Amino acid sequence: MDILTGLSAATQAIGIAKELRDIDRSVDEASFKLKLADLTEALADTKIALADAKALVAELEHKLDIADNGEICPKCRTGRLTLTESEPVHDWALNRFGVENRIYSCAEDSCDFQETRLHDPNGLVARRVSGI
Repeated sequence: MDILTGLSAATQAIGIAKELRDIDRSVDEASFKLKLADLTEALADTKIALADAKALVAELEHKLDIADNGEICPKCRTGRLTLTESEPVHDWALNRFGVENRIYSCAEDSCDFQETRLHDPNGLVARRVSGI
C-alpha cells in the first residue's frame, strides 16, 4: 500500500468519526455499528500504509547513508569503502562506453581490504554475455 492510499484512508477515517458523533445511538444502533466497522477498516488501512511508509523510509535512509558515506567494509565492519582508483577495461569496445574497473579500499587505517568492481553504466557486459 502506498502513502497516498494511507492518507486517503486516514481522511476517510476522520470523516467516519465525524459522522459517528452525529448519529443518535439510541435511535439508530445499526447505523452506529456499521459506521464503527467502517472506521475500524479505514484505521487498519491507515496503519498498513504507515508501516509500509516506515519500511520505505528506512530503506531509503540506508541507501542515502551508503551514497553519502560508502558501504561498510566486509572485513573490519567499522570502516567505509571508498573509491581509490579506476582503470579502463582491456576491451576497447567496452572501454568506449564507460565500462571500467573500480578499486575500492577500506578507509580504516588498520584494515587492508581492497576490492575491484566492474562499473558498467549501460549494462553492456550482461548483454554481451547473454548474447543480446
